[in-house]
Order: sequence, then structure tokens, then C-alpha cells
Amino acid sequence: INVSRRYTFAIATVLTSLIVGMLFAQWWNLFIVAGERVGIGIAEADGGIEITGVSQGDPADRAGVIAGDLLVAVNGHPVSDFASLDETDPMWRRGVPLELTIRRAGRSVELTVVPGASLPWFELAVTAVSCLAYLALGLIAFGQSPDDLRIRLLFLYSVAVALEFALPGEISLLPWWTGFQFVVFDLLTGLEVGLLLHLASVIPQPARWFSSSRWLPAGYYVIGAAIAGVTALSTILTELEARAPFFLDDIGVVFINCWVLPIWSAAVAGILAHQVISAATKHARSQAILIFLGILPWMGYQVVYQYVVPMGDAAPGWLAGLQTIVLLVFPLTVFIAIFKFHLLDIEFVLRRSLAFVLVTAAMVALFGTFFGLGTVFFGSMADPTGSSVAALSVGMLALGLLFAPVRAGVQRLVDRRFFPESLKMTELLSELAAELPTLGSLPAMARHLVAEVDRVFGVSNATLLVADPDSGMMISLASSAVDLDHRFGQTLLIEPDDPGLRLLERSGRPLPADQVAGASSALARRLHAFGAELVVGLTSRDTLVGVLLLGPKVGGERFHSSEIEMLNLFSHAAATVVENVRLFESATYESLTGLLRRETIIDKLAAELQRSTRYGRPLSVGMVDIDHFKRINDSYGHLAGDALLKHVARELDNGLRTTDSIGRYGGEEFLFVLPETDLESAMVVAEKLRSAIDDMESPLDDEPGARVTVSIGLASVDHEGCDEMTAEHMILLADQALLEAKRTGRNKVVSGPAAAA
Repeated sequence: INVSRRYTFAIATVLTSLIVGMLFAQWWNLFIVAGERVGIGIAEADGGIEITGVSQGDPADRAGVIAGDLLVAVNGHPVSDFASLDETDPMWRRGVPLELTIRRAGRSVELTVVPGASLPWFELAVTAVSCLAYLALGLIAFGQSPDDLRIRLLFLYSVAVALEFALPGEISLLPWWTGFQFVVFDLLTGLEVGLLLHLASVIPQPARWFSSSRWLPAGYYVIGAAIAGVTALSTILTELEARAPFFLDDIGVVFINCWVLPIWSAAVAGILAHQVISAATKHARSQAILIFLGILPWMGYQVVYQYVVPMGDAAPGWLAGLQTIVLLVFPLTVFIAIFKFHLLDIEFVLRRSLAFVLVTAAMVALFGTFFGLGTVFFGSMADPTGSSVAALSVGMLALGLLFAPVRAGVQRLVDRRFFPESLKMTELLSELAAELPTLGSLPAMARHLVAEVDRVFGVSNATLLVADPDSGMMISLASSAVDLDHRFGQTLLIEPDDPGLRLLERSGRPLPADQVAGASSALARRLHAFGAELVVGLTSRDTLVGVLLLGPKVGGERFHSSEIEMLNLFSHAAATVVENVRLFESATYESLTGLLRRETIIDKLAAELQRSTRYGRPLSVGMVDIDHFKRINDSYGHLAGDALLKHVARELDNGLRTTDSIGRYGGEEFLFVLPETDLESAMVVAEKLRSAIDDMESPLDDEPGARVTVSIGLASVDHEGCDEMTAEHMILLADQALLEAKRTGRNKVVSGPAAAA
């Protein structure tokens, strides 16, 4: 699944707003509760409300309330049970004195209590930091590689835990929320069970037993859903004060703490231990070991919990605080392992964080402005509720309309002011994408693209492979890593259904070379030969039309996320250009040799023959055949034969004038057309071509019997004849001369009779 960067930013904004809003609701609820707090524990008793305990230092303790007192009235309002006590709720306000009537040792005592306790700042800080740490971890990972399954699982797990931390206990506007939040917590726990089991099974790579069992991923989430369903049902029955079956009675706490968490942590640890044992490479093993070590603190915590906390009891404060730290260790180690032990891409984090903060601030300011304007405009409405709704609608509409332009403007401002190097690189890539169509031919575009990518990214080498329109095979077109003209072995074709290419096509973004190599041994050899470190797919309309291989950077630095993002954007523009030129050239040029196709060279000959006949100008054609080419194919393989065809074609093309034309006629035969050239001059040109092939360097020279030579047959137009001449007849005469050259010893030029025109 390809995830657009703008959608990633929108997801981050929505999630952050939701979680920050939930944290605010949690803090506000705690502020309200603390304002009403006097610090007493209560229970119903005969004749009033019994004070079961008094918190030291709280208002009740300072007023002289002690455990064992019986509360009988609040501000003169009698209280005998919880229902009558609830009627006094409006009186319990921060800073407003309350007159409590207490019965103590058989006599009545009047005490003045001023509600209001300080907020639990430490607990709030721990919750906020833990929540935002999980959220940041998930968003940073998702922003750097949103199309990686492992990243998506880590992102979802981190967000689920962040939501658990942020869940408010009460929401004053939603009285039903108190019971509902426990159900949400249970559902999130069930989701985390499935996500963590799934994540452990694909880190650092999907385990074989996992990949071969298609039902297993769904099975993980079925287990999680079953756990969530049982605990949520128990919670709902408890909240409704309904009589639950004995096997659901208090099952939420006991089932989760005493069974689910220990078994879950042990299962995850077992899967990761198997990943360590079965890792195929040292690098993968190191990643798996790191992640396994990250899960051990959580597993150890569950063991300690079972011995410290009695069944069904709440955990002590120090153990609850330790849980927060332990829970953060595992996703943090997964994050490090996925990104090859590099914790953060600092530039990426700074760019995104700065832009995100500024956009959020701008959105809040805009919402406040438009909400205020809406309140003023609709303030005259008779219905105040309708006025608030209308003002809120105006504010939300403004946010929706202005989000995209504000976000784009802020990002440009941040890039221009704080990261000019990245902006310059983006401009250079845009210029390169605009230059490519002006270069005409695909080989020229490929050479220019490789040279510019080397320069812009400072890499040691780059190579471009382009898919043949007919066969779909990837062909090496240009490279600064190796000399494709002399190292035929590097021009091996790659099948279109190669697993590495399919992985690259599915991912929709640049991938590390070792990840692609792990999917295909054939492609692994090619990547090693070219010294590739990063593989960039050129995709047009969901089709892989080319591959760009980038070697390591000259300075030894790794590729930053911002550079990979720019390469990803550039690859789509380059793919469109390559596809357009490729489709045009596929109808005109032969893919392997780059020469004109058979139909095109024949049409070219027919057009030149027509011009020659009309104006009485000389015209010659030549037919070239590689000597003993079948023997080369049989001895060294068809791939070596293809490479040799390409090399010979280039030598022939280089030996002709720009006004001449040459094409691949078929197999190992080539046809060239020489306008304004008589038979005598054509003999000189043909002899030069034969000599160039005879003298050319070839990696097959050291092999016995691998010398490369060609035979050439010529024909020219005789304007003094009276017969009507055709292109086919000229080709036939040149072919007869070629047969004579091969019959009389090969590696020679033979001219046939002039054709009447």
C-alpha cells in the first residue's frame, strides 16, 4: 500500500490532535475532581455516612475529621446514604467552605472544610510523557517508511498504547463515558495482542512458518478479539450491575493480569527467540537479538507482577510507574532494529517536527479566530445552543479549507529558512526531470541521468536499468559503476517476474539493496556487481519501467529519509519520461542493440530509394553478418551472444555518418543505408566497418575460437537501367553479395551488381 506523504502528515495531525485532546480531557477531569476533593474515604452506615479513612494533609485532615466519624449533614442538608449525599454535589466546589455535621462518640461536632487539593503533577507528567513518547515513536517510524509492513504494525501498536495512556477516566459532557472507557481499554488491549504477535513474526524478516501459514495473521487478531470480547463483556455486565455468569465474575482484572499478559509476553518472547535461531545472516541475527533483549524487561515485569500483586488487587504505585518504562523498551528496540540501529534521522525529525508544530499553532489560531467570528455573527440567534454549533461549524469548515495551503506554505518556509541544502537538492532534481525529455534518445537520457544523480547525491556510482517494452526484461542502459561496453557479464537480463523486482514494485518506494537482494539471488548478484546500496524503482501507472541503482556515498554517510523521499518523488517524474521515450523508441528502435527495427530500416531505405530515383542521386546499401555467431551462442551462451550483438551494433553505428542509417535486420544480421554514396565509396565505408569489428576489443578474445569478425555484402542503384527498383530487390542483391562473402572465406566485403532504377 503506497501512503502519500500528505496523507501521512494528515494522519499525524489527526492522531496528535485526538490524543492531546484526550490528555487535556483527562487533566481537566483531574482538575475538577481535585477541586472537589477533601480527602476522605466513605461507606454507608446506620444513621449516616461513615468516614472510613482520611488522607494526611488533605482538607478534611486539616479540618479535624478523623476515621470513624459519621457524616450526618452537609451545610445543614441531612445525609443518610449515598443518594442523599449525591444531592449535595453542587456544594462541593474548590475554595467554597462546607459546614459538615459530624457525629463523634455520641455527640454532634460542626467542622468547616474547604474543598480543593493539589493536582498529582508527577502522575500527570509520567502519563503525558509516556503517551507522547509512544505517539512520537509511532509517527516518526510511520513518517520514514509508511509502506513497510513492520513499520505499520509498530505504528499501530504505538498508537494503541498511547491511546490507553490518554484515556480519560471521566468526561463531564459525556456521563456514560466512565463505564465506556473500560470497554475501550479492553478493546485496545485485544488489538495490541494481535499486533505484537504479528510484529514479532515479521521482525527482522517474516519467519518461514509464518509466511507459509496464511491463516496465522488473522488468527493472531482473532485471539486478540476473543480476549477483548471476554473482558469487555465482563466490564459491561459489571457497569450495568447485572448478574454475570460465574466464569465472567471479575474476570477483567484477573483474566488480563494473571493469564493474558504472562502468556502473551511468553509467546512473543518465544517467537523472537525462534527468529534469533533461524536468522539467515549476521545482520538479521543482530537485529533479532536486539529485539529479543527488548522484550525481556516486559516479560520479567510480568513475572514480578505475579509475585508482588495478590490476585485481583491493584498494582502499587512504584510497580505501575515501572510498567510505563518497561512498555516503552520493546517498541524502541524494534524501531532501532528496523532502521539498522540508527535511532533517528535527525534532519527528518527536525523538519517534520518544526513544520508540525507551526502548522498546529496556525490551525489553533485560525480555529480560534473563525470560531470567535462565528460566535459574534451568530450571537444574536435565539437559540444559544444553535449559535455555538453554527460557530463551531464555521471554525471547522475554515480548518478544512485552509489546512492544505497552510501546511504547504509552512513546509516551504521551514525548508527555505532552516534546510536550504535539501531545498537545493529538490530544485536540482526538478531541473533534471525537466531536462530529460530534451535529450531525445533513451541512451542519452540514461547517461545524463546517471551522471547527474552521481553529482546531486554524492554517490560513488549509479546504474540505470530499463524494461524492454516487448519482453519486460530489465536491460542495463547506463552505468558509472562498470563499463557496460567491455564487461558483457554486467549486461545480463533480468526477468520481469523476478521476486526482487516484484518486491520493489509492491513497496512503491526506494529500498535498501540488501533487502531486495534477500528476495532474489539473481538480482543479488547484479546488485553486488554494481556495488548498489539503494534501489529505486521507476514506476509509471503502477508498472515498473526501470530501476535506478545507487552505490554508497563518497563520504560514507547513509541515505537520509529526506533524500529517499526526494528520490521517491523524482522516480515518478523520471519514470513518466522514460516510459514515453521507451514507447516511442520501441516502435522505432530495437531494444537490445539500440538500432532501428527491421521495418523502420526498410522504410528508411524505401524513402531514400524514392529520393535517389527522383533526383538521380547515388545510393548504396550493405548487409552485415557476424561470422560463426551460432558457434559463439553455443559455446558461451545466449546472454554472451546478446552482449556481443550490442557491442558489434555500436561499432557499426559509430563507423557511419549521421546521414546514414543502420538497423538490425534479424538475428545477427544488420542492414545499413548510405545516401549520396556510389558503390566504390560504399566499398571504402564497408571495409572500414569490417576492419573496426576485426580490431575491436572483446572479453571473448582470450577464449579459443572466439575471435569476432563480420562479412559484408553491398549493392547500389544503377540509374541507367530501365527496370523499376524496389527496396526489397536492393536488399536481395546485398544479401546475395553477403552469401558470396561468406562462401569465399568470411571476414571480407563483396559488392554485387548495380540494381537498375
